[in-house]
Amino acid sequence: MGISNLISSKITNFADARINRFKIHKQIAPLLRPNNIGINPDGAYNPGATIHRNNRFLLFPRITFGEKYPDSKFVSYVCLAEVKDGLFIKDLRTIDALSPNDRFTYGYEDARVTLIGRLNYLVATAYDGKTPQITLTLTKNFEEFDYKGIIGPRDFDDKDAFFHPEPIYINEKPKLMLYHRASETGNIQYVLVDSIEELLGNAGEAFWKQEIPVDAKGKITSTTNLDSKTILRTIPKTWEGGKLGGGAPPIKTPKGGLFIYHAVDDLGIYRGGMALLDAHEPWKVISRSPFPILEPTLEFEVAGLVENVVFPQGVVLKQDYTEPANPIVYVYYGAADKYVGVAKFRLNDALNYLSQFDKDGNFIETETTKQE
Repeated sequence: MGISNLISSKITNFADARINRFKIHKQIAPLLRPNNIGINPDGAYNPGATIHRNNRFLLFPRITFGEKYPDSKFVSYVCLAEVKDGLFIKDLRTIDALSPNDRFTYGYEDARVTLIGRLNYLVATAYDGKTPQITLTLTKNFEEFDYKGIIGPRDFDDKDAFFHPEPIYINEKPKLMLYHRASETGNIQYVLVDSIEELLGNAGEAFWKQEIPVDAKGKITSTTNLDSKTILRTIPKTWEGGKLGGGAPPIKTPKGGLFIYHAVDDLGIYRGGMALLDAHEPWKVISRSPFPILEPTLEFEVAGLVENVVFPQGVVLKQDYTEPANPIVYVYYGAADKYVGVAKFRLNDALNYLSQFDKDGNFIETETTKQE
């Protein structure tokens, strides 16, 4: 599937001359290529991201050897890289705690990182060849890693998980919020817990069985909790018609949480979307862009191990002395399951753009627009 096929994929349910596409600036060359890495992998993509001490940009790309599942030689590692000036890889090394092992022979992939207090919550997907598993690793300094184990559902496919960047208060009691995607639904959901201990070991297994009941074949038998805890849903016959998945922990802003996610259409093309979540109840969507903010248009996004994929997964906010009140948002994304790309935009530009739309992506009529 090449670039020409992108045109045939319907973008949205409506066309309105008053609506412009959001402008995002992509670096035209990959930030990270597999042939630039000494360990010589087949792919380097889908990076989580964060800022650590002394304004250090850290990236957590997925490094793969082999070409695709179900080849037993296909394995994934989560690596740690430092990014200079937001745009250049300075160093890269594997994280031993997130490397293939006897339990997860295919390794770990698609890591996201959330700083809560002084602790970094590194959530990655582990794969044993049968069922993807959401796992948690904790670190204070990105030198020592405390692998806690599985924190997601044990019996069915669930991915794209990460924690909200601060506790959520329910009846004045702090809760941890975990974003996730039950793959059978294709929608983005969440759960709230008092502590990570509720998600670990036998307690975690019991939690998920109650939260999402499944049968012996791993099929969901009741969607009651999933429906009530769904943040974003697919929109049929659009660029968001196939499935959705959370990209990165939302960025806190005065207007709410800026949330970047990915969407897949019926042709299997991956794009990046943008929404604004309520500041106090982030499971509530305030605004949603009707158009994607990222699409596979560059050669390295179109051709690779999987064609026509942009997969935003790392989002970092950087202060800029030239515009102190309007910081830069860097979006790090996987491209064609082979490369890492980077794009950027101004925070206020995104907030102003989203202010035009409601929670379903519909254009909000004003007296001015009615007269146009």
